[in-house]
Amino acid sequence: MLLRELKVDYVDLLTVDCPPEQVPAAWPWVEEVAREGRARFLGVSNFDLLGPKVCVEVFRKFLAGVKLPPAVLAMEVHPLNTNEEMSDLCQSMGIQVLAYSPLGAPHKVETYLKVLTKSDAREMRPLLKVPELQLLQSIAKRYDASAAQVALRWNLQRGHCIIPKSWNPNHILENTKLFDFCLSPEEMASISKLHKGVRAERFFQASFSTAAKALPQMTRDAHDECRKILNKIRGPGGSVISPGQPPLVTAKPCKTYDRKLNPTRNLEGCFCCLLLSSLRSDERLHSPGSWCSNSAACQPRLWFLQIRAVQGSHGVPSSLGMQGSVRLRPRPGHSCFAVLQ
Repeated sequence: MLLRELKVDYVDLLTVDCPPEQVPAAWPWVEEVAREGRARFLGVSNFDLLGPKVCVEVFRKFLAGVKLPPAVLAMEVHPLNTNEEMSDLCQSMGIQVLAYSPLGAPHKVETYLKVLTKSDAREMRPLLKVPELQLLQSIAKRYDASAAQVALRWNLQRGHCIIPKSWNPNHILENTKLFDFCLSPEEMASISKLHKGVRAERFFQASFSTAAKALPQMTRDAHDECRKILNKIRGPGGSVISPGQPPLVTAKPCKTYDRKLNPTRNLEGCFCCLLLSSLRSDERLHSPGSWCSNSAACQPRLWFLQIRAVQGSHGVPSSLGMQGSVRLRPRPGHSCFAVLQ
């Protein structure tokens, strides 16, 4: 049916795209397609999603039980996710690596960054988006190329096939100009050290997570580096407030709050004022917020308050404790001047 729709007698490569646990059961049917001459080569994918070491063991076990081994292994490979173990195994067994998302699918990572505050996203882009890596940009200047071209060339010199995706005609043309320069062994090694275990699909899925600032799985060092950014306490304009630093503005607790959020409560003081009075160097207080109508700082802009509070602490009722994100929206001429993250 598929060949009839494609109007061909056979395909050059038939790749099985399913969870690695299901590949052994489906493989005999795929082998039958190859024996009938409807596919010249067979491929598998997703084994690298099992994690380091485990993916190698499972893949070796799979290869030992098949009659017709795959010729291609498709997996996500880019400077932030080098997949060296699986790449070395494939090279030793004569299996071609097909690197998809060779630029790290920056549009998927950007979807995750848009969920964060602008200040956090600005600091995390150089860590998570391949085209914005400083090392690639510095190497690109030596060859009069772009960071994306350097990342693609790095994959090619590792012996991988690459399938970069773009709808931009300029980018498509740029992705073909990879053969007028060559990276040195030192540059190849330095790029490989950028590995952080960043998988674009995980960040894309995390952007729809209800957990507050949930970080996808990656290497421990990369996770700690990103968590350090997310844990910063920021003031107006994204400026960082160091632990122990007094609030930028001292405000008298106002007696109004947003009754749309908590119509049955009548607290003396809005939550943003309570947060200011409760800020200490060794604690992070997070609670639902409201409009502050008595703030001394006046900036008509939006602030976001991350909720991860110890319920009932510092006089904030435990019934108000929750997990998620709340938007503090100041009235014109007034501003909620503290953002705790």
